[in-house]
Amino acid sequence: MNLGHTLGLRPLDKLQVANARIIREASHIKSSCSGLAQDHLPFWFFIAVNCDGKLLVMSPGGYREHVDPLDVVDVCRAEPLRVLAMPQAVFIARTKLSLAERQRAPGPECFAPAHVLHASRDRWGNFSYAVAFEDGSLNTEGYCSRYVPIADQDRRELANVTRRTRMPVVSWNSRTNWSADAVPVRLQQRARMNAKRFVEAALSGDDKSKASMLNVDLKGY
Repeated sequence: MNLGHTLGLRPLDKLQVANARIIREASHIKSSCSGLAQDHLPFWFFIAVNCDGKLLVMSPGGYREHVDPLDVVDVCRAEPLRVLAMPQAVFIARTKLSLAERQRAPGPECFAPAHVLHASRDRWGNFSYAVAFEDGSLNTEGYCSRYVPIADQDRRELANVTRRTRMPVVSWNSRTNWSADAVPVRLQQRARMNAKRFVEAALSGDDKSKASMLNVDLKGY
């Protein structure tokens, strides 16, 4: 098992990347991004481990890179977005049905568990989703299946979280968004605040407050 798999990363975890070449190339391609800072190490979404052991990551706006696991300096964990999605073979089989059969809603047997990797938004505001099926044999591009049908209930729930703070979203008219750092920055601010409270409690002899600060759980989301 290579280091990429040993890290135990899950789709949509946020990785802070420190590689001068990658950041320089991303900066050149994303030169139109407002607020781009050369001295800021970006957080990008983890997508998959390549067969060569490198990590496929995406910026919030859809820029892709392949990074060495040793270039990752921080990880902000996120809960995977699990959905029921339709494998490509099932979708193709359904296109061969009669019109009457195609108009019937697909049953649960037409879907399989999967993780959302990224989204694409068209000019009418509609979203498509790329997923990684938990059963790897259902993935059509090695690690994923691009833009497959999602079960109706899961699609409605995804609509509430499809934004660039939660996953990469490629839009027809914009690929901006340099770093997925909204959550990490908030976590850092919370950590500084709790550290300050811990020191104040320790100096004042407030053992109860000091103990509670030691038990604070800082989680990504």
